[in-house]
Amino acid sequence: MTMAELRDLLFSINNNDSFSPQELSKAVKGKRKQLFRDALREHGIDWKELLTRVANRMVVEVPDVLAMQQQDTDDGQMLPSPSRQPPSSCSSREFHTEAVCTLDGSKFRVLPLMEGKWSGEAQSYAGGLLEKRESTSTRLTWEPESKSWSLLRLLGDESGAAIVTKFKLAPVGHGMVSGTAEITDGSQSASWLRDATLTIREEDSSPASLVLQMHSSTGQLMVLESVVFLSASSLLRTSQLFAPFEDQDGAQSLQFRSVVVNSETKVA
Repeated sequence: MTMAELRDLLFSINNNDSFSPQELSKAVKGKRKQLFRDALREHGIDWKELLTRVANRMVVEVPDVLAMQQQDTDDGQMLPSPSRQPPSSCSSREFHTEAVCTLDGSKFRVLPLMEGKWSGEAQSYAGGLLEKRESTSTRLTWEPESKSWSLLRLLGDESGAAIVTKFKLAPVGHGMVSGTAEITDGSQSASWLRDATLTIREEDSSPASLVLQMHSSTGQLMVLESVVFLSASSLLRTSQLFAPFEDQDGAQSLQFRSVVVNSETKVA
């Protein structure tokens, strides 16, 4: 099997959501299957591992082969596949597949999927009871000049009051970004967010997901959030909110405040 044939097959696997282990077995049956296994083994990929990644819709990375794909790119952006499109604003970022990019040596698989504008509703629960409903809006934008992401979140209630939180998120490692909050708020309800630090970590899971942790300026955990991509255009965010607590002996600890469930769809 030639490098070009291996490249084309891996491209099909990584860019076709419906590609299954059965289809892979059909594509490389007979003598071709052994040649394919040998070619994979040369690049450190086990056949069983490949079948598992295909079954779980996980990206299959073979650096030498993916490097061949880069020869067909312009300014680091892969040519779009017929079925799925990479984020358009990827100047200065090197895309290995349509959902994997490298930024200053750090790889990102999930965060680019969140680029764009999302809106929906947030439901807050305290003591097991629905406390309130609020409208939500999230926008993640890639900023080529600073090589960072800008995350803008808006939370509005029925009275029209809104809390706007903005983060500039810079890479701090593979699949991880971090930044400090900037608050625009007409009341003092979001004072606890001021100077908070947000860290986002990609999870190696299926479906694609993110874990967010927000800490106060003193380092206390305030929010622990999971983001699960239900599809290319819908996601579910579940946030646990905490507050510092001091008992009668003066011992410091965290106290659970509430949980907020956000259901959002992509609108732009």
